[in-house]
Order: sequence, then structure tokens, then C-alpha cells
Amino acid sequence: MPNSVPNPQDGASRPAAASSVSIRHGALCVFWGGVLLASVAAVFVAAAPKEARLIGLLAAIYSGQGLIVEIMGLQVGGDNIVVPRRWGLFSPLFIVWRRRFATLGVKSILAKPKSIWGERVLLEPLSGGRQLLLFSTREQKLAFFKAVTDSNHFVSIYRTD
Repeated sequence: MPNSVPNPQDGASRPAAASSVSIRHGALCVFWGGVLLASVAAVFVAAAPKEARLIGLLAAIYSGQGLIVEIMGLQVGGDNIVVPRRWGLFSPLFIVWRRRFATLGVKSILAKPKSIWGERVLLEPLSGGRQLLLFSTREQKLAFFKAVTDSNHFVSIYRTD
């Protein structure tokens, strides 16, 4: 078997683990960093009404978690796919921490046309629902496809319009 490593217990070969891939969307990292700086500045500048400082503080907390999630990016390991959890039509703006999928639990991947946010992919797990993934370049999207198909040979990849 060409893609195998020896098993130290019995000398037999077992399949090699798939390589780990980590992908970040640079433009969204810059966006969330700018929103975080503006929110923190609003907290320190708005001295008069306490409500304005509270709104700035809440915006800073939300944009801080958005920045952390985008910096951590999308990760594909041997057994798991960990992605930013996006919701709704303007999903790059509505992000709430991260979501984990089992690599073998992915039913299909739908490649969507490029949008203002970059390359788009819909991940369909066996458990139902869809998760939107955003990539800044086509090469990142292709690296994701390769990492997932290396881990799960049964996943189907489709192109949609």
C-alpha cells in the first residue's frame, strides 16, 4: 500500500492519517479587526450616555469573537472539520463561534458561484442542514476539497449556480 505507515504493534501497515489543513479568510479578519477597533474607540470616546458605552462594549465583545473565529479559520483534520458558524443572508456578519463536523459525516459539498464575500461552499452533513463556508481564493477552496476527499472518499462535490 503506497500511502501507509507501519503499525508498530504487529508490523502491518495501516492507512496514513490525512494531513491537517487550516484556512483563513484574510479580508474578513481585517474587517472584524476594524470593527473591534471602532467599537473599543466608541467605548472610550462616548463619555456622556452610559447606554452608548454599553452598546460599544457589546459591539466590541461580538466583534472580538468574530475576529478570533476568523483568525482560527476553517480547520480540516483527520476526523473533524471545524468551521466558523455563520447564519442568515448576510452570514459573514452573523457569526457565532464555531461548529464541528465529523469528516465521515459529510454528505456532500456544493460549490457556489463567487460572491462579494469570496469563494462560497455549502457543506451538507448527514445530520441535515447546510453550513456556508467562505474562502478568499480559489486555491483555498481547492485545498479544502482535497483535504475533505482525502479523509472521506465517499463525499460528493457538486457545482451549483
